[in-house]
Amino acid sequence: QEEEGGEEGKEARSRAEKDGERPISYSKQGSSNAGATLVADPDSNRPLYFWQLFSLLGEDRILALVTRFYNRIYSSVKETSGKTKEQLEDDEWFYRAFARISGPEHHIYTQAAFWMDAFGGGNRYHGGEFRLQFHHEHNAESVMNEKGARM
Repeated sequence: QEEEGGEEGKEARSRAEKDGERPISYSKQGSSNAGATLVADPDSNRPLYFWQLFSLLGEDRILALVTRFYNRIYSSVKETSGKTKEQLEDDEWFYRAFARISGPEHHIYTQAAFWMDAFGGGNRYHGGEFRLQFHHEHNAESVMNEKGARM
């Protein structure tokens, strides 16, 4: 009998066990309870759940996306050509919200770990709900607003 979730399910289970996670119920792709699996259904007409995104994107793509985001933030204050005074001030404001905490490497590491964890890539983000709540209450609120959304 074929193992539930196929090769992808086997790999995801192995990662989860190695990372000390709770066992997760994996279902065959396309089954009626496909949302219970970490592996996205290959049928694009079926629902895709956020915890299945890691199976589609993988570690390298998520890391590249997060790296581009933070590199853009940290380089924006160096790129001044053709910007208005208001754009320069906005870039500086957004940059400082992150730079006051740490350099880009710290943000890339923690944010990539969070997204990989949330997208079904295993237990990577340490601190869980407490850390998430703390950062959003004390750090992220300064940029998670209308002005930050325009950046």
